Amino acid sequence: MKKKGSTLITVVAIFAILFTVGTAIISLTLSSYRLRNVQTKNLESLYSSESGLDEAKKIIEVAVQTAVKKSNYEAVNEATKINEQIDLVKRQGASSYSQAINTIVNERKNTNGFDYKVFLKDESGTNNAANTFYYISNDGTLDLDSIEAKEKNIFKSVFKNIITENLRQCITNDGENYTYQYLGLDNENNISFSNVTLSNGANIELANYNTFGDSGLHISLISTFNSPEGNGRTIKRKIQANYTITVPDLENKNFTNNPLLQKTIAADGSMYVLSNLRINGDIFVKGDASDNPSDLVYGKYDGGINLNFDKSERSASGTELNRNEINVNLNGNVVTSNTLNIKQNSTVNVTGGNLYARNVNLGKIKLGDSEISRNTLNVKTDMLVNNDFTYNAFRTQVHLNNLYAINDITDNTGDLSKAKNSSCIIINNYMNDGQSGITIDKDVFILGSAYINATNGAGEKYQTGESIAIKGNYSAYTSPINDGNKYLFDYFNPLQLVDSVNGSRMTSMERKTRYFLDSTSRNGLPHNGVIELKGNPTDNFLISGAYINGDNAIEPEDADVTKNNTLMNKRKEFANQVYEMGNFNTNSADASTALLQKYNASTVEKDVTNLINISGDIFRQDGDTIVGVYHNKANPILLSDSSAPRTGYSNVININGKKGIIITDSDIVFDNKDLNFTGTIITTRDISTLAGADEVNNISINYDGNLVKELVNKYNLESIFNTSDSGKTQIGSIELNNSNEINTNDLIKTNEWTIIR
Repeated sequence: MKKKGSTLITVVAIFAILFTVGTAIISLTLSSYRLRNVQTKNLESLYSSESGLDEAKKIIEVAVQTAVKKSNYEAVNEATKINEQIDLVKRQGASSYSQAINTIVNERKNTNGFDYKVFLKDESGTNNAANTFYYISNDGTLDLDSIEAKEKNIFKSVFKNIITENLRQCITNDGENYTYQYLGLDNENNISFSNVTLSNGANIELANYNTFGDSGLHISLISTFNSPEGNGRTIKRKIQANYTITVPDLENKNFTNNPLLQKTIAADGSMYVLSNLRINGDIFVKGDASDNPSDLVYGKYDGGINLNFDKSERSASGTELNRNEINVNLNGNVVTSNTLNIKQNSTVNVTGGNLYARNVNLGKIKLGDSEISRNTLNVKTDMLVNNDFTYNAFRTQVHLNNLYAINDITDNTGDLSKAKNSSCIIINNYMNDGQSGITIDKDVFILGSAYINATNGAGEKYQTGESIAIKGNYSAYTSPINDGNKYLFDYFNPLQLVDSVNGSRMTSMERKTRYFLDSTSRNGLPHNGVIELKGNPTDNFLISGAYINGDNAIEPEDADVTKNNTLMNKRKEFANQVYEMGNFNTNSADASTALLQKYNASTVEKDVTNLINISGDIFRQDGDTIVGVYHNKANPILLSDSSAPRTGYSNVININGKKGIIITDSDIVFDNKDLNFTGTIITTRDISTLAGADEVNNISINYDGNLVKELVNKYNLESIFNTSDSGKTQIGSIELNNSNEINTNDLIKTNEWTIIR
């Protein structure tokens, strides 16, 4: 028994020794491997730097970056050509778009702007059925998969060709002289080269250069260089590094690029705000104005974005309410084809974008309104109006960076429709209360003149010669002047106003301007307001009529080439934002002419109604993410901080702290709660906020473009936004890894490196 015990102890002792020794050997082996690996990496880094291979690899990286940019440029060009061709097809009014394209391809049509090759899957291939792409369906919607496939093929083909044809020119030698160049693009997006010098004097050659295969393009860089050995001696070394260049993975950006998906809020009706509101992102509110307002003075300001008054107050019988003070901060483009009305007790800041409106009206919204006002309007960028900037307010301060009142319909007979479209500043209240004023820092463009609310026997309104008209200054047209000319006065109810000179009617604004300036020069300026225009008149002002600055009535400021170019650009900008929802294809050859035509037509061509298809209800919620689509509801949709049913509302949605998309063809109402939402809210009707009983509530809405794209794809909402009207210009560029930055780490792989000697 003792022997057995002794044997067991011996065996255990031997195994313990073996385990200890084995563990030590394994540990030493692992440490040795790690050390050799670190030494190898350090050696590689040392030789890469010493041999110039790191600088040579930089040349390859720049070439890859250039190839990606050029490839994306060509893919975008193809998208532009597809857009233009589809637009041409739609203009033909064909009953079947796909059949129309088929006819164009079969007839090899290359006239009247058509290019049949654009509709081929392979432009160099034959025009048979297999090679013909139908980019649009009979209903006018785009076949995004076909477009995506063609763009990606173009991208890959261009990328490979650029690398294959140009990389070898970046690293060259004639046996003695070595030349290194970066591959780039010039201002015309054509390939260019720029010389570069390696810092250590190594000689680098490009070897094993073939063509792209399934796994990429395999290349080698061989460096010959002198390495220091100590004691002032050097030894010539030769290092080879092998690389593989791959075509980047592309993420399709050609989902339905409907302009509605780029807005924080979009509505075809009007918007009524009775709460504190902060919006980060662009908003589009078409506005439901009357085409023929009975009251030209105030009726033309109906509809649009309305701050601190209720919809009921618009009607003649509506009761005017004294509202709490509200703060409205709009960080993005603010667009309405009608009026931005700021009635009372409102501080409004427009930052991070421009303000585009048919009119901007401060203060009263109808004749019987009181003298409440107390508003502040700050526009940090540009304010563009196509009609009036009207000051019907009291105790109200305005500070603008630039003002562009861009409509020049002035040489007319004074009929109602023309008066409705003449751009000017109208100040209907005296600004002598110490709390009122208008300051404009830089550009002031005012292309029209004001009208007096006075009508002659022929029903004509009286056009003045003033681009900035202040209440009371109309008396200049009632006072005769003695300058040797014979002036006649006519009755414009309720005033006698100068109407002709030497037997001819004063139908031009220029004659009225001259009379106004002469009259005020002789008789004094009745009212000057508190207006400060801080720009340089020669450089910054284009004003068609007389204007007031400080205490002075001043002559018009003439145009020059620079000012005219600015004016035309602002009109095109206005047409794009207001009539095309910022989605016009500005890359087309006739974009400039087309936008000016749209400006002159003054017709909203893209609105919510023609950019969405709603056929039923959808509601999805995943944590704090919600998607709500509501069709043909009898009552408004209420957005609140709970989803409990409420009387008078078809649906109640808890949006507080949520992110998502809300779409409906019904009215939308924000509850009088503190609400915070990220995403987009879209309706064909009105949007309004409920007033708080005592305290003013706070509503914050933030745009997140990536979120909106993600939700459209995740919940299959493409059919809602892929309409025949949105399809004209919805194609964007391809994105690399969903990033604007080109990361070459994944495109250039180092396979191995060897020391040749």
